[in-house]
Amino acid sequence: MKGFLRNKVNFVLNEDLFMSHHYNVYIEKYSKRPIKAYEVDLKNKRQHILSTLGEYLERETLINENSPKEHTVIATNLIDGSIKQVNLDMVLFKNSFVDSSGMASHKKSKPLIWTAYKEFFERQSYITNFLFHTKAQQLNIDKIEEIKKIDRYLTNYLDNVKYYNISLSKNLYVVLAVGYGEKYKAVGLGTSQSARKAVIKSQKEILQYFATSHSKYKEEKVSEGSGLVIDNKDIYHDYFDRLSSKEVKDLYAYLEGSEFIILNNEEKIEKVSHTFTIKNISNSLNMSPYITMFENNHAKNVKVVKVFDPKWFPNMAPRNFSKEIILNVENILKLKRKNFSELLPFP
Repeated sequence: MKGFLRNKVNFVLNEDLFMSHHYNVYIEKYSKRPIKAYEVDLKNKRQHILSTLGEYLERETLINENSPKEHTVIATNLIDGSIKQVNLDMVLFKNSFVDSSGMASHKKSKPLIWTAYKEFFERQSYITNFLFHTKAQQLNIDKIEEIKKIDRYLTNYLDNVKYYNISLSKNLYVVLAVGYGEKYKAVGLGTSQSARKAVIKSQKEILQYFATSHSKYKEEKVSEGSGLVIDNKDIYHDYFDRLSSKEVKDLYAYLEGSEFIILNNEEKIEKVSHTFTIKNISNSLNMSPYITMFENNHAKNVKVVKVFDPKWFPNMAPRNFSKEIILNVENILKLKRKNFSELLPFP
């Protein structure tokens, strides 16, 4: 990787002596602005070292290399293949805040586009659900042992975790996991054509929040930081850290009473192409997603892309949404906005 070590880089693999405990892979680089990337899991260590490197490259591109001479970037429509120039500030938010919504990195184009699209659709589903209180399904996980095993592990930190399918489409599951207890709180998202995989992804995203945390049984005071002023670029991360467990529980109380669905081990997944899925979702929601690629100066064989839609939510900060975008989504969903928070309770 050309230039990977131009500045000091910490590459850390944290694990303890217990085989049943989680590990975390952490990369931090000190440059114009610090870059942090991390992954947490209970197994598949090699795979997650690679995915952490991918996340690092995304953030390095997003944060420290988004200063091209041009003020526009070429974007390709994922539906009809048309190409147009868009303003760079529509996809990158330099000197505003860090937001990697719809971004992905990979050596191969096909899985790269699909991963970036799922990230884009996941964020659109989550933002829409929180702001408009769209319908959700609460998922019962009792019949799937793999999911129950991770859920039991999460009780080392949380007293209760609930799982909701909040997807805007039947073509993809978008699972929102909300956990809370007396000491900690956490939220995770996972997206897949498989309900089981989407739940597991949401669980692992929750686990990331506890990468280096002690369990809830260790007696120590957890600071909520409610008196802090948010003034740096990672605004929604900092906002979530400030929230108390009770505040998080109350903010997601609108999901209580959702339709109850029991997940089964035998899951029927319709075999359709990713292209068909993207087109089907886009047609049903009047979406017109575009993809753009950014130059990566460190690993020339790794592509970094972002999927976005100019008429849908550009990032995870509602205070930055234009009236036109809110009105567009209201007209498509035939719903009115119900939550007017400036920030989202998501880490």
